[in-house]
Amino acid sequence: MIQSEDGFCFGNEFFSLQTLLYTQRIRHEQHGALHEGVNFTVETDSAEGIRWRGGWIGLVQDYSKREFTVPLDKLPALSGLAKIVAEGTGDRYFAGLWASHIYEDLFWRVRVQEETFHNAVPLKREVIRKARKPTEYRAPSWSWASIDAPVRFIALAYKDLVARFVECETTPSGIDPYGRVKDGRLVIEVSLYT
Repeated sequence: MIQSEDGFCFGNEFFSLQTLLYTQRIRHEQHGALHEGVNFTVETDSAEGIRWRGGWIGLVQDYSKREFTVPLDKLPALSGLAKIVAEGTGDRYFAGLWASHIYEDLFWRVRVQEETFHNAVPLKREVIRKARKPTEYRAPSWSWASIDAPVRFIALAYKDLVARFVECETTPSGIDPYGRVKDGRLVIEVSLYT
């Protein structure tokens, strides 16, 4: 078993840089939900795409469960890995999210309870940790790094998207473009139906 200093135990699936890079290079047809539609209430592992198993999303979900002594270190602690992914894929990085996976990376929610379901009815809810906003700015609100809480990404069906990614930018707080950020801006275009 592998266990970190904060007590977190890693599962049977060990981290592999090769797997991480592979999952960052996948086509959109391999993304997200493996079934029709999106369910916002019941989370099921069978709906998760390839980036959950050894990929960036799985890494972030595990990483978000940790509590930092220095909260501002949330993004700098991942910066070396983010740099390797960016260099290995040619992708652009925005405070914990990737341009080529932006829709999937934006589709997260805070997960403060562990929930067990049976036939879509919650049977048990166990508090994991309370969500807290950091006292100092750390990331834009659209980034999972903007909050201290475990996060959960929700699989989505790309064929059902009604949004179009226009642009995104973040301003580094120092010399590391993968570390702390001062601010960020995201533009998404959505069609309004009448």
